[in-house]
Amino acid sequence: MNKKFVISQIKDLRLTNRMFVMITLSVILIASIGSVTAEEEMSTYRNNEYGFSVDYPEDWTMVECYMGNIMGDVAFFLGHGVYAIVGVEDLPREMTPDEYITSAIKELRSGVSSVTCLETGITCVYPMNVVETFNDTINGEPVAGSIYTIGFRGAESKQMLAAFVNDKTAYLITFTAPLDIYDKAEVEYFEPMLHSFRFS
Repeated sequence: MNKKFVISQIKDLRLTNRMFVMITLSVILIASIGSVTAEEEMSTYRNNEYGFSVDYPEDWTMVECYMGNIMGDVAFFLGHGVYAIVGVEDLPREMTPDEYITSAIKELRSGVSSVTCLETGITCVYPMNVVETFNDTINGEPVAGSIYTIGFRGAESKQMLAAFVNDKTAYLITFTAPLDIYDKAEVEYFEPMLHSFRFS
């Protein structure tokens, strides 16, 4: 699948629920599966407005604020048939990263079992299965996350949702890959990206 087409489709998506958007992107990008080959060269994305930085493979495509502030997404990274989204969300109260992840997974599970993007006509049905949760400290900051699978017409992808919290703002990183290449992508791309996250 052509990267320009993928980016064009991503720019055109207009859904009100960020979780549903991540799932719909999985549907669009699952057709762009490529080989996962690690590249040692990394670039650094810095966002002064929200005060963070994250590294990503130099040969990936990066699009900043591709959905504006509707979803709270800040940057999108695409490469080798996998992708990552970094976003922010204002919280109604102080929360720990673990509390945020627990709430996000409950919201995802309690939502409708399918979603259709009106502009693309793609319907995504997503039986969701949480396979792992984690709590860690990265660069001195607590982080929590969940790894889960979602399905679409017999094809499955796997996502990792990780959250840092600073004051009353959640910083979210979502990684997505087709199920058959997720484990390799996690080791070669997702873990290095997650461990590079820093507050400015």
